[in-house]
Amino acid sequence: MGGFRNRLRDTMGLHYAARILVSSSLLWFVLTVIAEQNPIWAISSMVAVTEPDLRVARTNFRARIANTMIGGVMGLGFLLLAGPRAWVLPIAMAATVLVSSYVVHVQTYWKIAPITAALVMASSLEHHTRLGGEEAGARRLAEVIFGSATAVVVAFVFSRVWPPPIPADAEGGPR
Repeated sequence: MGGFRNRLRDTMGLHYAARILVSSSLLWFVLTVIAEQNPIWAISSMVAVTEPDLRVARTNFRARIANTMIGGVMGLGFLLLAGPRAWVLPIAMAATVLVSSYVVHVQTYWKIAPITAALVMASSLEHHTRLGGEEAGARRLAEVIFGSATAVVVAFVFSRVWPPPIPADAEGGPR
């Protein structure tokens, strides 16, 4: 029974759940009700960036945005150069990994770069046109940025309204 009480004192799970609830509700309302768009990419990005610690959320946001932009630019670049061809997708993803790893050096969330490149390229394959793929890719990028930014804004608001507990190791003793 004592273990259960100790788990109830650890509110970090509640902090995550509250942030996810507020952020996903906001994203769902703005994108579904107002913009009539599917909010799934924004919500998935928000979840990836969400952190109770505002500093960590900002770091995650910067890394997520950097790698999203790298992937988006690479995907759009390959789409413009080679067109919507399935065989280009693995080459675009591999090239994106190399740019993210060796040119830009954003280690956190580096996997987002090739995923974003694949999303942009796959969108063009789905629409069978460069223009359709470019539009869909640009929309995906905007959704990812909006979802990530929402996570940082919610982390900022929560840091003022309901700050997360300081971890036991940061205080120098048990909770």
